[in-house]
Amino acid sequence: YMIPIFDAMTKTISAEMLDKLIKRNGHDAQVKIIPLAYMRGLTLEHSFIICDEMQNSSAEQVRMLLTRIGENSQMVICGDVDQSDIQGVNGMQDAFNLLQGIDGIGFVDMTEQAIVRHPIIRQIEERYQSRFKKMYGTV
Repeated sequence: YMIPIFDAMTKTISAEMLDKLIKRNGHDAQVKIIPLAYMRGLTLEHSFIICDEMQNSSAEQVRMLLTRIGENSQMVICGDVDQSDIQGVNGMQDAFNLLQGIDGIGFVDMTEQAIVRHPIIRQIEERYQSRFKKMYGTV
């Protein structure tokens, strides 16, 4: 489950540099990869926190995660609500709906133009979106 994270990071820095940043023993590590299940009790201070695949989280998990933000920290929550494994409203959607209008919290809604994997994915997504719209009336 960690492969996508390592792949994304090594597009920015070398694998050797990432290895050095991660292996600086515990609290001294400059890059920490922490599964959501192990976040309880943490306060993330002086940090830039990236939370990926959050469309597969519950509202309770997102609440717990957001309350980890400590002094001088910023958090980015990423996910694709169209690819959620959760029935109904997931934690990311819930936060989007609940936290609108709070000063210091912003939202970015990406469009098909943001797809960067392969150009054919836009066409694949268009077909799925069209079918889901016919089946459910919404996407």
